[in-house]
Amino acid sequence: MPINNLTHFVFVDFENVPGIDLSVLSGQPLCVTLFLGPKSKLKPALVEQVTTLPYEVRLIKVRTSKKNLVDFVLTFHLGEMISRYPRGHYYIVSGDKKDFDPVVAHLENNHLHVSRHPDIASLPFLAQSKPVEQVKSSASAKSSTVTKPAVPTNKPPADRRPKIIARLKDSANKNRPATLKGLHAHIKTALGKQSTTAKVEDIIRELCKTGALIIDAKDKLSYAPANFSSV
Repeated sequence: MPINNLTHFVFVDFENVPGIDLSVLSGQPLCVTLFLGPKSKLKPALVEQVTTLPYEVRLIKVRTSKKNLVDFVLTFHLGEMISRYPRGHYYIVSGDKKDFDPVVAHLENNHLHVSRHPDIASLPFLAQSKPVEQVKSSASAKSSTVTKPAVPTNKPPADRRPKIIARLKDSANKNRPATLKGLHAHIKTALGKQSTTAKVEDIIRELCKTGALIIDAKDKLSYAPANFSSV
C-alpha cells in the first residue's frame, strides 16, 4: 500500500520492547518502523512477519552503544515523518515513559496525533477495528449477565482549608511565616493541587477576620497568642 494512503504510523522502540508480535496488525493500513540497538536480534518468527505481512515494515539499526541513543534516533525519524504527513496518527511503542512522554505531550500541545503505548496490543486502532461478529458476540455476552451499578472509585479531594487555618492559629507552631509573601507561598504549598489565588486569599481573609492574624503596613505578620479567642 502506498505510504501516501496510510493514516497510522507505528514506531517501535525494539530495544525496550523486544518481544513484539506484528501479526496482530495484519490487514491494517499502516507503516511500522522498528528501531534496533547494537545488540538487538530479530527472532525467526519476527523476521518472517517482517517479510510476509502486507504493510510496510522498516528496520533502522543504531550501531553505536550510547545511553538513550535509540530514543533520540526514534524521535528524529518521528519528527521527519510528521513533517511529511502532519495529518497522520503516530504511535510510539515503548515502556520508556521518562524519555518519550514529554515529547508526546509537546507534540499533542501542537495539535498533532501522537501517543505512547507499552506494547503493540494496546494500540487504540486495534480495538476500533474488531470484526462486527466479535463486537456483537461481546455485546450479547454482556447482556446475558446481570450487571451491578458502577461504584465510583474517585472520591472528591478532602478540603485542606480547616487544617491549614488550625496550624496557622497554633502558637506552638514555630514554622509560621513572618511575611505576607511567605504566608502566600506557605498556604499555596499546603493546598497542593487544590491551590488557587482565590483560595489562598480566602484563608488569609479568614485568619484576619477572626483576629488570629495581623498584617502591618510593611506586610509583616503577627499572630494572636495561645489564649486568644474570637467573639
